[in-house]
Amino acid sequence: MKFMLFSATLLISLLLNYSITNSFTFAKFTEYHSLADFLEKTDSGSIAFVGNYKNRKSILTAQQFKVFSIDEPIVYSLPKSTYYMFCINHRWQDIEDPFEVDMYIGIKVLLFYNDDIPDTFIELIRNAKWKRENTDIKFTKKICAEVLGTSRYIFPRFEGNKPTSKILYDFSWKLFSEVHKKSCLEYFDCITGFAWHGEPQYSDRNSWDERGIWRQLGKNRAKVKSVLGNFINPDDFTIKAQLRKFQATSDLDSSKPVAFRFNRGQAQAAYLEIFTPSLSDFKQRYILIFNDQSD
Repeated sequence: MKFMLFSATLLISLLLNYSITNSFTFAKFTEYHSLADFLEKTDSGSIAFVGNYKNRKSILTAQQFKVFSIDEPIVYSLPKSTYYMFCINHRWQDIEDPFEVDMYIGIKVLLFYNDDIPDTFIELIRNAKWKRENTDIKFTKKICAEVLGTSRYIFPRFEGNKPTSKILYDFSWKLFSEVHKKSCLEYFDCITGFAWHGEPQYSDRNSWDERGIWRQLGKNRAKVKSVLGNFINPDDFTIKAQLRKFQATSDLDSSKPVAFRFNRGQAQAAYLEIFTPSLSDFKQRYILIFNDQSD
């Protein structure tokens, strides 16, 4: 009986993978085999899938850089794995002195499921060396008290010197979009209990002032639904949102590649959006399907 149940489960999985693989025309990656080749031969801002790595340093010796196209089609197939590491080409030669200014990228990952849907949550991540200026603590405390409807408030302290993260449980994507439509950064801090937005250390670009990408979760969800149809459940998804400071380079042997990763969990598909407000609102958007038949 157990063998029959296992066989049926396996058959359903194979049929699902076959159906997904044969229902889309997947975009083709352009492949390079070293970080230097990737930095030299692709455009600034290009994004490459590197593999199942957890540590950014692994990119220095990686021999697979599968580069996404800047143009459509936007649907790519990736092999099922746990961790997915990506590298971004941060080599910009049109910047006079790239080491005198910080830039940042925003990374939005929406993970969609067929079954075994986890409790929905939003994970916020920010790397080190960010700052906030002109914070009015008294005003922040007042806003927090008003938001919570009580004299007991949550006043999250901004921790910019070290990497930081927070998981918002039972926090809907609709609410996350709504709080980004407000004009008050302190409102966001209080409603989430996390001081996430800020400015890179050597920059005057503020991620709160450039928060439009985080308002568009409904449009992102609709796009995935229109492309993938019934292959996923578009109603429940988890969100991984990242802010990462970096400095551009003019070298081919960068010892600090710009990278990010996420844990797929049991997700069947993902919507991935990367934007760099520091460079004329540079954006790239992709839909990823995870299956067992990827090359």
